[in-house]
Amino acid sequence: MIENRIRKNIKRLKSRGVQSSTEAYRIYDLDIPEYPFMADIYASNIVIHDRRNDKIDENKTNLDELLEALKKIFPDIENIYLKRRKNQDRFQKYAKFSSRNKELFITEQDIQFKVNLSDYIDTGLFLDHRPLRKWVKKETNDKRVLNLFSYTCSISTAAAVGGATEVTSIDLSQKYLDWGKENFIQNNIPLDQHKFIAMDILDALPEITEVYDLIICDPPTFSNSKKMDNYFDVQKDHIFLINECLKKLSPNGKLYFSCNKRDFKLDDCFLNQDSYQLLNLTEKSIPADFNNKKIHQCYLFQKNK
Repeated sequence: MIENRIRKNIKRLKSRGVQSSTEAYRIYDLDIPEYPFMADIYASNIVIHDRRNDKIDENKTNLDELLEALKKIFPDIENIYLKRRKNQDRFQKYAKFSSRNKELFITEQDIQFKVNLSDYIDTGLFLDHRPLRKWVKKETNDKRVLNLFSYTCSISTAAAVGGATEVTSIDLSQKYLDWGKENFIQNNIPLDQHKFIAMDILDALPEITEVYDLIICDPPTFSNSKKMDNYFDVQKDHIFLINECLKKLSPNGKLYFSCNKRDFKLDDCFLNQDSYQLLNLTEKSIPADFNNKKIHQCYLFQKNK
């Protein structure tokens, strides 16, 4: 059953042109209840996200069947990595759980992105934001771009490859900004033309005086880093974030606001405004390889003249 489903998924994705556009994509996404996993291809490697819980007996063979199916479908696969995202209190933090340091660059839309397949829950590249990276690449020629919560700067890299005159990436983590610099260097982007700022976004935004043609704001659902004075909650803090971003948009400028909180609700204060147009792009922003259509929400604010 699981083998047939994965083969059907691969055939469908091939018809949609997914494999021809990227080396990193999802081939199985919790499709069948008896197989509560997600499986992602990264070039010649596979990353499995184990979503089994207490209701499912971990001793059952569903994982073994998945592994057997994957090895049969992909006989030349180099490595398979298994990761499990535990249910935990939101004030707990995910720690690095390996030091195998399996790093490589994968190609997406002619852009190189560094990923780490072994050491962290996330690989450094959010596959569900592939459409957003594509949009940004197409829209940034001769534009000034601000990327907030930039993580490993994959969207910043897409903007720079797309011809942005200046990309400012802000994230709390210097480690991830350094990772982003590696992405820039790999794609022959001069670092001296762009900015990488390690700072709490809630503190940084009020200090920014520049105006940008395109802003990307993709905050986490929740954050309680030791570097922050207070915890961040996207439902609570998105009003401040969006309003600050809108102040920094040029005439006709665009703001892409995205978040992965499943029950996120955009505040009514942003509806029916005269100063910008608001579009809900969530449906269009979910790539074809994702069965989960609620993995994120995405909105476009386009400022009027």
